[in-house]
Amino acid sequence: MDLDAVLAGCSSNDNVVRKQAEQTITAAAKSPEILSQLMQRLQSAEQPQVRQLSGVLLRKHLRSHWRRLPASAHKQIQTALQQRLVQETVEPVRRAVAELIASIARLTVPNREWPGLLEWLHQLSAAASEHHRQAALQIFSSLTEVIGEHLQESFPVLQQVFLASLKDSSVEVRRTALEAVSAMMPWLDDEHHIALFKDLVPLTIQVTQHALQSGDEITAVLAFETFLDLLEVPASWVGAFFPALVKLSVESASNTQLELNTREQALQVVNWLAQFKPKQLTKQQLVKPILESLCKLCAEPDPEDHDQDDQLSASKFASQAIDTLALNLQNKWVFPHCLAFAKDAIQSGDSNVRAAACTVLVVVAEGCCDACTSHLSDVLQNSWHQCNSTVAVHDLGRALWVRVLALVVLCDFGIPLFLYMSANGPDELQGYLEALMAKLLEVVRTGNSDTQYSALGAIASAANAAGASFQPYVPAVFPVLQQYMEATDSSMLKRRCRATEAMGLMATAIGKQAVMPMVPHIMQAALK
Repeated sequence: MDLDAVLAGCSSNDNVVRKQAEQTITAAAKSPEILSQLMQRLQSAEQPQVRQLSGVLLRKHLRSHWRRLPASAHKQIQTALQQRLVQETVEPVRRAVAELIASIARLTVPNREWPGLLEWLHQLSAAASEHHRQAALQIFSSLTEVIGEHLQESFPVLQQVFLASLKDSSVEVRRTALEAVSAMMPWLDDEHHIALFKDLVPLTIQVTQHALQSGDEITAVLAFETFLDLLEVPASWVGAFFPALVKLSVESASNTQLELNTREQALQVVNWLAQFKPKQLTKQQLVKPILESLCKLCAEPDPEDHDQDDQLSASKFASQAIDTLALNLQNKWVFPHCLAFAKDAIQSGDSNVRAAACTVLVVVAEGCCDACTSHLSDVLQNSWHQCNSTVAVHDLGRALWVRVLALVVLCDFGIPLFLYMSANGPDELQGYLEALMAKLLEVVRTGNSDTQYSALGAIASAANAAGASFQPYVPAVFPVLQQYMEATDSSMLKRRCRATEAMGLMATAIGKQAVMPMVPHIMQAALK
């Protein structure tokens, strides 16, 4: 076999040639003789792509032959790879060698069959070359991720390596250090090991801040992922860092100069704390500043040409975070701040701010149901006022969206609302429902796709809340829902689904006897 020709074939753009070359390598790899040939190419081939491919193929096939090789061959390969890593000048090849070393180390370190490897890596992590420092961290990260339990006795040394690496002048080294730190955390299973990590937290926060200031969002995202791992560490001292982490998280999420996915990742810290450490948030008085920032974020306009279905928006991930807080904290910690914001924001001349007021009330409706009921008059006054507001022609499009949100608020508060109205007499209930349905049907007929979708959902909520009281509105609502259910254009799919949901809730609300005459028409529309 002409190995050089086969390796060249593996890199060919011709699919037939490449597939044939790969099949030849797979067949040859059944014999350990291929290993020495690949090692030779890895060490001395002039073309970087040949050296890189040789390293990749060795990592793929060496494992199956390793145990059958003599100890002398093990030593020879290990020494050659250490030398190759130090001498290699091309980054992709160097990474391939580092991955190969890590692959062999995972086989040998647990049985202490690579003496001196960890000491060599420790020295390499302090080398003059940033490429060598980064390579050492890559290997440490790979080893810790897979065989961390066999490295626990070396954790004090690793901690010192990570401390130095997080202070490194190289961005790449600091980023790789974060990956290594994150890989180590799942293996911190006793107080001594956990204590070692404590000193790494302030440095990780500093690395994140520096990355954000310098526009290095890749490192920042990685750091926020590392913080999520940190929050799972079972140690009381972790709580001491919550204020700094929350501040960093909220400030980053509010920074409009950052990419939206970076901002969302930053906010995951708040979401995690709300779900798993809610008492710490309240104990350390962190809820109010979090909610103040999140409510403001709900008013951030969407980017131009924004696709609400497929793209992130600040208002979306902020409202999701508010919902998480409402579901996991006691009402008294969340609802007063949200209601105070909504009362002020609903009076704003900025339609984005008014929309944020409605959005905030919508998302807390489920988690703060009891508080919503006791403050229902405030919610209704603000939302109903917005539904009946008049606007200038130039602001009509956005204002219509705000009105729909206000209607959704009313319907999401439907159950406590109708309990309240029922207690004050049927006439008051019917008067409210009549006006509400008239507005919703107007939006469903004349609004754009987004407002129609939301209004259909509001109709579903209203029917669910009103129950049998919804019967007088069926003649007007049924044909509208039927029309949407029969729509076949792909652009109508979401609205068709929402109309189908509304039809089902309406049928449940009015009861079997009332809905029976409509069943054939409903089935025909649903199956169309």
